[in-house]
Amino acid sequence: MDHVLQITHLHQNLKKILICNNYTSLYQSLLLSKDYNCSNTLNTITFYYVDFRVIINLDKVFGQLNVLESVHIINCSSLEQIINLSKPFKLKSLILNKVLQFESLQQLLLKSGDYLENFGLGFSYRLSSRQVLLGLIIKYCKNIKFLDLCIITSQ
Repeated sequence: MDHVLQITHLHQNLKKILICNNYTSLYQSLLLSKDYNCSNTLNTITFYYVDFRVIINLDKVFGQLNVLESVHIINCSSLEQIINLSKPFKLKSLILNKVLQFESLQQLLLKSGDYLENFGLGFSYRLSSRQVLLGLIIKYCKNIKFLDLCIITSQ
C-alpha cells in the first residue's frame, strides 16, 4: 500500500490507472483519499480480472472522479455494481470471458452502449440469446471499433 501511495504522490497528475484483481483495496484507498488529486486528473480506469463484489463504495469512488472519460472492463465478474452506478460513465471496452446473466449484459449495453468501442465475449450464449445480443449491439452500440463474438454454437 505504501509503495502505491508513494508513487502516486510523486505523480500528482495521474491520468490512467489499471486496477487488477489482487490489488483492488489498495487502489480503492488511493481513489478515495483526499490527499491525492486523482479526482481532478484521472480520466481512464481499466478494471482487469476484478470481481466487483470485493469493491466497497464503488458508487462513491465514481462520484468523486470529476474528469473520468473512459472505463474499460476486461474479464471482470459480478458487474451488478457497475450496472447500478448512479453517476453516468463512459464504458469504452467490455471484454468478458465468463458467462454473465443475459439480463445484466443487456442492462449494461442499454446503459453504456453509446460509448462502447470495444466489445468481446469469450463464451457463447444459446443461439436465440445470441441473436438478441447482436440486435442489441446493432441498436445501442453505434461506435464499435473492435468486435469479438465467440462463434461456438450451444443449442
